[in-house]
Amino acid sequence: RKVGVPSEWMEWHGHNDFHKVQSNAAAAWLYGCCAANTSIFGVGERTGNPPLEAMVVEHAQLKGTNSGINYEAITELAEYATKELGFDLAKNYPLVGRDFNVTRAGIHADGLLKNEEIYNCFDTQKLLNRRVGVAITDTRKTLPGLRALEKYAVLMGGGQNHRLHLGDGILIKDNHIAALEALGMSLKDIVAKAKRDAPQSLKVEVEVGTVKEALDAAQAGADVIMLDNMSPDEMKQAVELLPKPVKIEASGGIKLDDVRLVAATGVDAIPVGAITHSAKALDFSLELEEKIP
Repeated sequence: RKVGVPSEWMEWHGHNDFHKVQSNAAAAWLYGCCAANTSIFGVGERTGNPPLEAMVVEHAQLKGTNSGINYEAITELAEYATKELGFDLAKNYPLVGRDFNVTRAGIHADGLLKNEEIYNCFDTQKLLNRRVGVAITDTRKTLPGLRALEKYAVLMGGGQNHRLHLGDGILIKDNHIAALEALGMSLKDIVAKAKRDAPQSLKVEVEVGTVKEALDAAQAGADVIMLDNMSPDEMKQAVELLPKPVKIEASGGIKLDDVRLVAATGVDAIPVGAITHSAKALDFSLELEEKIP
């Protein structure tokens, strides 16, 4: 501008060497460049170029949305790039990743249900045709011999995997506690022994049925607490009282229709066994036909 070069003669080109390519491209716009070079999902030499989809949204933030722009095409472009071009987009890739607007933190789920604008910076449904979601996990209630396939199906359907087998974590259930307490062990002793005897990376989870049991389990040192067959009010009370480092799961016959109510309690994970043990069978067949020249 100072030297009198027309804006339409200037365009900006840059790379994401210091994680600033988008802000630099936007600054070039603001200081007079008429265009910024981009590539889909930032693919390019070295560290890549400004992502096309990011700059489309950046323009909307600077200038407002434009009725002549189909912002949902960003979602369609991601689907095409993944299926047809072999792109492997990270699950949390901004704007287009499978889980970019899926929350796993219970307090976020509670906040989303109360006021979505607090936890979601823009209307992802309106702009990108992507609804905000809460992560649903499976359980080990799968058909014998088909666990790997069923858990893979959960991932493909947008869910998350819980434990694949018993060796993936230690779950201390009510029967374990009753048996060991009969031998004179306290809950603190039980959790301590589990942590002492297990590999360091394994988490110790305790199943509880009341708020008091949940607090006792947390005090005993449990990494994860499973609220089993508790009412939404009891879950909410437990979430409010338990220390933040402890992860909290809801359990006990939860169906997909109940997820919204359970998510509002603030739990961190919602395992739903029904997505595997009650999945509907699909009737299909393969027919071969002779091709006539």
